[in-house]
Amino acid sequence: ASCGCDEPRLEPSGGVYNSSEVRVDLVATPWDSRLECEVFYLVQRVGSEDAPAPWASADAAAGVLRSQGRPLRFRDDGAAEAVVLRYDFAAAAAEAAKAEDEERRWPQ
Repeated sequence: ASCGCDEPRLEPSGGVYNSSEVRVDLVATPWDSRLECEVFYLVQRVGSEDAPAPWASADAAAGVLRSQGRPLRFRDDGAAEAVVLRYDFAAAAAEAAKAEDEERRWPQ
């Protein structure tokens, strides 16, 4: 959010999903600052549960979101559109194979 109002609330905010697709509400109730704020989001692949934060600070994150993020869209009734996250097994497997190949070539 690029404003001084309520922090957006994510739902679902955790869990285990046995699906290749999850619908995420980026501004779940009681977030009510639609008229005062713009919300930008960026989807990134996470390789492990303990992955480090992609930015060093909140200011760095805000800058990247403003320049590279997608604006959250709202419907005519004022409700935010859900963001749909999809897990692409083929892409994940290709990425893992590439990482294994790099590790074989450049062992630490």
